[in-house]
Order: sequence, then structure tokens, then C-alpha cells
Amino acid sequence: MIEIFLFCCSVIGLTNILIDSSAAAPIRWLFKKILPFFYGVFECQQCMGTWCGLLCGGLIFDIDPRILFLSACSGSFVASFGYLIIQYVETKIIVGDNEH
Repeated sequence: MIEIFLFCCSVIGLTNILIDSSAAAPIRWLFKKILPFFYGVFECQQCMGTWCGLLCGGLIFDIDPRILFLSACSGSFVASFGYLIIQYVETKIIVGDNEH
């Protein structure tokens, strides 16, 4: 059970770091200049989540190709879902709850 929680948090965290953080800006710039056809991955939570899921699944679970494939698919969903939750919370904080 702890592995699943660790997988979900790792995929969401790594995806957000690679897409949104200033620390990863040089990596994004490098991909934009050298591999522009691959740069679109850095603009999509679902796309980057797939690759982060693949990496995290291999590190946390196993390198069995079936596990890696399922980890990549799960990573895509987890990263997208995590992004939606983060956006929802940020919107509630910035805009506030006007239902009173």
C-alpha cells in the first residue's frame, strides 16, 4: 500500500517539477532548442505523467515490461488528476468561496 502512495506522490511531484518549476527551466530550454519535436511533452501533464510513471514504476515496483506499461498508463492518469486537484485548490484560494 505504501508503494502505491509513494508512486502517486512521486509521479505528481516529478511531473510538476519538470513542467512548472524554475529549477527545471534549463532542462526545458535544452529540449526546446535541441529536440523541439519532444518539447511538447514538457507542456502536457498527461504526457509527462506517462514518462514519470514509467520511471517511477521501474524504480518503485519492477522493471517487468507489463508493470512498466501499467505504470506509464497509471502515471498519465495520476499526473492529470493531481494537476486538476491542484488547480481546483488554487482557484478556491485565489477566487475564494462565493457560495455564502
